[in-house]
Amino acid sequence: MATDSWFDTTSYLAAKAAKLNATSGVMTWTAASVQKAFAAVGLTAEEHYNLYGWKEGLSPNTYFNQSEYIASKVAKLNSEAYAGRTDWTSADFQTLWSGDPFRHYLQYGAYESGINPSSGFNDATYYAAKATHMNAVAYGGRTDWTSSEVSAFFQQCGLTPISHYMQYGKNEGFYTPGTTTTSTWAINAYMCADNNLEAYGLADAGEMKSASLAENITVTYQLDRAEGYSTADGDWTNTQRVVLTEAAGASQSSAVTTSLAETDMGSVSTLTQYINWSTSTTDADYDALILWDHGGGVSGCCWDDSSGNNLSVRDISTAIESSSAKHLDLVAFDCCEMGILDQAYALRNDTDVMVASEDDIPEDGYDYNGLLSTFSQSSDQTSSGLAKVMVETYDESYTETVTLSALDLSKIGAVISAMSNFDTVWDSSGVSASVLAQAETASQRYADNIDLVDFMENVVTLSSSSALDNAAQRVITAVEGMVIASCGGSDAHGLTIYMPDSADSSYLSGTGASLVAATGWSDIYSAIWSA
Repeated sequence: MATDSWFDTTSYLAAKAAKLNATSGVMTWTAASVQKAFAAVGLTAEEHYNLYGWKEGLSPNTYFNQSEYIASKVAKLNSEAYAGRTDWTSADFQTLWSGDPFRHYLQYGAYESGINPSSGFNDATYYAAKATHMNAVAYGGRTDWTSSEVSAFFQQCGLTPISHYMQYGKNEGFYTPGTTTTSTWAINAYMCADNNLEAYGLADAGEMKSASLAENITVTYQLDRAEGYSTADGDWTNTQRVVLTEAAGASQSSAVTTSLAETDMGSVSTLTQYINWSTSTTDADYDALILWDHGGGVSGCCWDDSSGNNLSVRDISTAIESSSAKHLDLVAFDCCEMGILDQAYALRNDTDVMVASEDDIPEDGYDYNGLLSTFSQSSDQTSSGLAKVMVETYDESYTETVTLSALDLSKIGAVISAMSNFDTVWDSSGVSASVLAQAETASQRYADNIDLVDFMENVVTLSSSSALDNAAQRVITAVEGMVIASCGGSDAHGLTIYMPDSADSSYLSGTGASLVAATGWSDIYSAIWSA
């Protein structure tokens, strides 16, 4: 079987071997052993790419980068206000085009102005250089070729700049690809282990240290531990800040540790200081913050036993807004029950993506070795790409059912609007409060929270009002549009709302006041609690 002109078997086998070495930990893979493994199941390297490789974020050659191409396409969609929108995201594009991004490049991107397959290969420059070359040799008896004519000629011949370069241009010598500029990432973990999770915090820190990091990824963490729960790692009792980077030729990262005095991890100012330190130390293009500790939904997270303080839902937003960073690309919670609308709403202006669990998180938490090693090898190193890796590696690390969802916070406005509309429609629908109460009772519950989509689905099942059914479906659609990736049972759809079994007026006037005002759900709560 002939190999397509755009496919580079050598580079693909090397990339697949590197990915396997980063994630399997079983043996040292080589390009030759990967090719042998493919052959054992009757696949060529290109067939493997077409079936599986692109889904793993691998590229068919060294000149195409999935995440950079998608970012280039998204920028064009927004600049042209495609479909009347200027808020397109990578996740939106991947919804529109669910197949291999390189296939999109072959069909469309190669012939659209302003889009490039990677930061190291510029299509417009290639067309211009080829036009100059064709004029110099009087190709076709002409010396007036233009870039647009070369583009049209390529398209007629079934060529793209990449496939032409790989077949002809490399030997013709008129163009030299630049070095692909890989965006840098800082993944920063704020680990409040000054409580009964101390031993698990130390274990997760060890997982981070054992990860195989790419050169463009830096990991930092601030770990505050307790006294009396674990004597591991020298039984130090203060707070440590650690910076982890790639260690050349080593199977684990290189660490630089700084000791601090005892810190109050439940303080807004402590979190702000950590964000300031981590973002200035790493100076990365993208910044992710992982909050690690106990979680309690609307009660917040990060309990520090030494001080007795914890971070509220709003405190996390305040800490980010008070920092020098002002905005983070991703905020994740390795904490129980933080996949709640209140937290997402509070962070809507502070981060692009939020990752959190509707349910409890097992004490072992995220699989940090798998997460960091997998992301290091991923070609989709966007915020949504990191979020997907978080969900996938977390789900794969447990045999039992666990919940985790990645949420696109740019879509939260649609959820709030749909919930407000649901409230308005219910007021005039004639549907009794008891129907809402029955729907709430039947919904998937996690402590004091219920799955929002499951609640709406139950309303549709129990309601006799088509108008209310349509309003509930609008909420469902809005939430589904917000979820980038998720894992969990069939009734876990990625987002919960606070709904305790008994009335909690303090929530309506206190913790949840701004969200309740935005959705208008005060009467929904009152109806359910009084039914």
